[in-house]
Amino acid sequence: MKKLISFIICGLLIVSALTLNAAAASASVSYVFTGADQALAGYAEGTITLKAPAGTYFLFWADDTKALDGYSEIAALSVGSSGSATHKMAYKTAVPADATKLIAVTSKSDKSVKNAAAVYTIPASKRFPKKTCQRNYRFASFSDIHIDGVYKTYNYADEHLRCAFDTAAARDADFVAMSGDYVNNNIDYKDVSTYEWKNYQRILSESDYCNPVYEAIGNHELWQSVSGGTADFIKATGLDGDKSASSCPYFEKTLGGDHFIFMALEGGFYPDKTEEFTDAQLDWVEGLLKKYSGDGRNIYIIEHSLFYKYGAGDRIDPEPYYDIPLKDSQSSAKRFKQLLNTYKDVIFLSGHTHIAFKEQYNYSDNSGTSCQMIHNSSVGGTRPIVNGSLDRSYPLDQTEGYIVDVFDEGIVFNGANLYYNLYDPNCCYLVKPSKSFSGNAPASTGASATNYYVKGSFNGWGTSDPLYTTSASNVYQTTIRLSAGTHTFKIFNGSWYGNNGTIEDTTEKTSAIGWEMKSSEGNCTLKATGGYYTFNYNTSSRMLKLFYSATDPNATQPSEPTSSESQPTSPPEPQNILSGDANLDGKVTIRDATTIQLRLAKRLDFSASERKAADVDLDNDININDVTYIQEYLAGIIKSFAQIAPPSSESTRAQAKNALGTYYRYSSYDCYQALKKAYRFGSTEARLSSLTNALLAKVDKNNVDQNITVYFEKPDGWGAPNAYVWGRKGAGFDADWPGKAMTYVGKNGSGKQIYKYTITNQRRNFVKFNSSGNETKEIAIGKPNTVYYLSGSDIGSYEFKSSYIVG
Repeated sequence: MKKLISFIICGLLIVSALTLNAAAASASVSYVFTGADQALAGYAEGTITLKAPAGTYFLFWADDTKALDGYSEIAALSVGSSGSATHKMAYKTAVPADATKLIAVTSKSDKSVKNAAAVYTIPASKRFPKKTCQRNYRFASFSDIHIDGVYKTYNYADEHLRCAFDTAAARDADFVAMSGDYVNNNIDYKDVSTYEWKNYQRILSESDYCNPVYEAIGNHELWQSVSGGTADFIKATGLDGDKSASSCPYFEKTLGGDHFIFMALEGGFYPDKTEEFTDAQLDWVEGLLKKYSGDGRNIYIIEHSLFYKYGAGDRIDPEPYYDIPLKDSQSSAKRFKQLLNTYKDVIFLSGHTHIAFKEQYNYSDNSGTSCQMIHNSSVGGTRPIVNGSLDRSYPLDQTEGYIVDVFDEGIVFNGANLYYNLYDPNCCYLVKPSKSFSGNAPASTGASATNYYVKGSFNGWGTSDPLYTTSASNVYQTTIRLSAGTHTFKIFNGSWYGNNGTIEDTTEKTSAIGWEMKSSEGNCTLKATGGYYTFNYNTSSRMLKLFYSATDPNATQPSEPTSSESQPTSPPEPQNILSGDANLDGKVTIRDATTIQLRLAKRLDFSASERKAADVDLDNDININDVTYIQEYLAGIIKSFAQIAPPSSESTRAQAKNALGTYYRYSSYDCYQALKKAYRFGSTEARLSSLTNALLAKVDKNNVDQNITVYFEKPDGWGAPNAYVWGRKGAGFDADWPGKAMTYVGKNGSGKQIYKYTITNQRRNFVKFNSSGNETKEIAIGKPNTVYYLSGSDIGSYEFKSSYIVG
């Protein structure tokens, strides 16, 4: 009998396996790319169709082996009796930089390509032309935090902000750029701004995120007072730069080699009713745009509020869901909008509405009439659309922001659920870089970009290398720096033109008349020794000339001194090595730090020159310390690599630790973040000491948190109360439940008994008063010397004064 049962079980297992294999074999997935970008690499807009036996399937982006890490599913598709199901990818959504396939799986526990029910291979022409590790830099874009001092509306804002900084740290963001509303600053509760800013600063100081943070001011910062709110913002975010606060809340930064312009709402809480931008601010912005437009660098404007019925962030037709955006009835808003229509190479980032990413109001260029506009959702709490209106319930696991990867070929805004640190593929957008807009050729050439491109193996067959106008009619050209090796390419302007020949690179190489480019021929082949190659193309004759130079022919100074002799298999080595110039391009930029990280991750060898340039601390080892030193050099934290000294002593570390703990309210200052990073990841004694001194030079010694004493008005019928005090996420408790006994103070004028408790640990910021089975609700501790009392089941409060105690 046992043998018979075993035989039957084995038979059933075989049948089951055959059934599963048959289902997998009969399933297929197809992808039809649509829209204006359907022929362009990296754009995902289109329709995915799954044909399969009935069941539930999960779609994922994948590489050649498995689903990409860090992404949620594209969709969960239920296939019914029709045998198929579809999913649409939205306008401007992105194919991830590492994706080569799209897979359909029946279980999230096995997301391998080999066991997938169906696999779609992304055409080479549609893949993003670079890998994620080849990005120029990465930053996080967050908005609408709403740290809430009265702990009523944004119940999870503190936890959400921790998640945001955790995600920025885990994703190795080089910096964070934020679009306003860090505090809630409720007008009904006076003087909560200081408490809310303290929470914001404490959360940043305790987080694992150690790189710079830059903030644009929002409307909630101004709710209680324009002048007071602005002053609080300037002091809290480090804009004062020293003990005397500046009066200007707007500023610019060069980050990752690009331009970041941080705007400021200046008029008050209601952008629809107030002239938010002064003439001085708009004159400043316009001057920057005139200066930077067309210089080949990306231009970002970080601002809080969006526009009414215009751009990204809300429904345009019939009516927006959100009612207080910038409106044309305000002349300053109208002028600002006109600037964004004029300078189309700007990338405009705003927040304000909190509308959830999934509602797809995240990208707009207003049908090509404006710059590119990006909507950011909310860290504090997202608002999905439910029954035609915004849902403001703000659950714990709904907190959103972007992790932004910047490439020469495009800028990918990865919409993320920050609670889970997962990208949502439906909310990741590919944005054109500023240089891709007409008129944005290098300023030194005075040339304009054309619709002709050199597309090849060296740029992923993408549009990062347009040809520019020259003084000769119908002759366009561009110069590209290429590594040693064999490259293939064509000329593209809507049609492809090639030549089946091979160009052998020498310092003299071109031909008297050039290479004829034909639509009927294949790829051109270039065997390069490495250097700068100028592609000169006559669109009338379709003749291409190729010129070689060891140095950049457009540079005023040679970017890379070379020897007179070239080796056939590698680029010429520089004679003068610039410390920190890890990619040997003649200057120290953020790309040098990225180059080292990439080589370390892939365990690639450094050439002798690269090693000499990358080893900035001269310890004969290239590691993450060298990356950190380069980043700090670029941020101006260290003035030269010569000041790097041996490892720090314990006393220096103790001083740094004490400064970080005592002056956490300066955590948004660059010097604080630099010291935190140096302390946590190991540094030199000289740098730890200098960074500690730099922080101490900025702090106000009187701006140090003292102990907080809270008071409780004991209700009738309660026994002597206890204070149960704690802090969130690892801050711990003062004591186990029911807490510690409070100290009797006396009776107030109403005959109520007053008790007090002094909190010595600033990380304890929540309390419940309790006694003999009675307890209050959870209370977020606000100002010191506050008396809390029960009003029904709610909590009231008033300021404690010794004169109140009469008995």
